[in-house]
Amino acid sequence: MRLQTFRLVSTVFVFVVLVWIAMSGVVGAMPEPKLSASRDAIIKVIDMQKNAWNSGDLDTFLTGYYESPDTSYTSGGQEYWGYDALRQKYTRSYGTSRDTMGTLEFSELKVIDVGADSAYCVGHWHLERKEKQPLEGVFTLVFKKTSAGWKIIHDHTTSTR
Repeated sequence: MRLQTFRLVSTVFVFVVLVWIAMSGVVGAMPEPKLSASRDAIIKVIDMQKNAWNSGDLDTFLTGYYESPDTSYTSGGQEYWGYDALRQKYTRSYGTSRDTMGTLEFSELKVIDVGADSAYCVGHWHLERKEKQPLEGVFTLVFKKTSAGWKIIHDHTTSTR
């Protein structure tokens, strides 16, 4: 299953790069990409995560991710595989309370369908925490439609500070 997820993530990445290369010469002449038909449902997941984070509810925040050993997260040159590893990473980095987690905002969200049951979202994030410098960056989330709704199967987050 991990190999299948890796192949899906790799396929999505290659697809995005190829589209970008193909469009790079005509970007000024091209309209915005067609937004996802599943955009509202995916934005709802992201909004739920933001609200849970800002309430200090890490457990609810994590329900946006697919609970699987194949779920992956990359950031800062590190890879984390599996829902449990993701939980440990978030707990270690941000704690599990409103005071330690801070206030999270998302902006410039773009959701693009890849297939009938998969899509990706690119956006910006900004995090304010007490007695710490603000953090911000860009993320790409790969979503899979499951029986429990849209879930994140891969998260690639970068920090610009």
